[in-house]
Amino acid sequence: MEFETAFDLARSGYKYGWFPAAALLPLLAGAVMAFAPRLAPRLMGSHVKGRLVRFFGMIFFVFAACWAALAFMNTWNDYRHHRDVLASGEYRTVEGVVENFRPLAAHGRGIESFEVKGVRFQYSPLALSPGFNRAAAEGGPIANGVHVRIAYFGLAILRLEIGRR
Repeated sequence: MEFETAFDLARSGYKYGWFPAAALLPLLAGAVMAFAPRLAPRLMGSHVKGRLVRFFGMIFFVFAACWAALAFMNTWNDYRHHRDVLASGEYRTVEGVVENFRPLAAHGRGIESFEVKGVRFQYSPLALSPGFNRAAAEGGPIANGVHVRIAYFGLAILRLEIGRR
């Protein structure tokens, strides 16, 4: 049987840069309030003024900077660890037919799950996971009866291959 790669963590790259980047706007607002308090009323409205502007701006800035740093470190380290596991071959592999497939609910939240030869897999498109997490409703290839070969580590699908006849 021939296999077509549907997902490979090594090729997909780091895909969660948006998560730490979400702190950029609060970081900028905090920086303006803390380090350029005279600009704050012009940029943020006339109600933003006084000594508290600098104080709250500094709190905002520090919180946003910590958020961005921690979010990046956690998502990057998780991605890098799984990428290294894939490169080193320290993963498990299972090949077989998808059974007990449970797609996401109609509202798109929750967990999609399935089994291959008794090994259970679950994922969510909303989870910050470096592994495969594309739901069937979003064009994911998983369905009952599909022949797959999966390289996995813990709960993460590192490589997903779909059998073609």
